Amino acid sequence: MDKIKILVAEDEKLIREGIIKSINWDSLGAEIIGQAKNGAQALKQLKEKMPDILISDIKMGGGNGLDLIREAKSINAELRVIIISGYN
Repeated sequence: MDKIKILVAEDEKLIREGIIKSINWDSLGAEIIGQAKNGAQALKQLKEKMPDILISDIKMGGGNGLDLIREAKSINAELRVIIISGYN
């Protein structure tokens, strides 16, 4: 069975790395295929790597997470999205 491919988009390095390192992705049948510090980087990787799941912050540089999600869904309508935010 193929692993679930996950892309993490979060502008704060500590949070991004925490998401990646704090979960045993392999035990869930998943793998992190990329990480992005802004929406522009995430969109580029979405097109190149075609992840199954996007974990995205709402507010980040290079385009906000909601715009990123809209664009990502236009590229892959089956993409699953997990939204994270510390923004009010």
